[in-house]
Amino acid sequence: MEEYMKYPPKEVVCKCGHTFETSRKSDYCSQCGSKIYYDDKQNRRHQLNNYYMGALVLVVITFVVYIYIELIATPLLQP
Repeated sequence: MEEYMKYPPKEVVCKCGHTFETSRKSDYCSQCGSKIYYDDKQNRRHQLNNYYMGALVLVVITFVVYIYIELIATPLLQP
């Protein structure tokens, strides 16, 4: 429900230097296409979520490789 709420108009600056006015929670820069958040707190939250998902994917891939080596590869390689 919070996504549809209108915020007071605020001027935000993109990393590329483009300045525009937005009244939404998040918007896309018309120059470079990167996502811009109304509040810096939301931007930090987005970055932490990306790091968390990357770490989670790495853990899952490591676990799958470990299971493959222990259960499939090791018995096949033993004489």
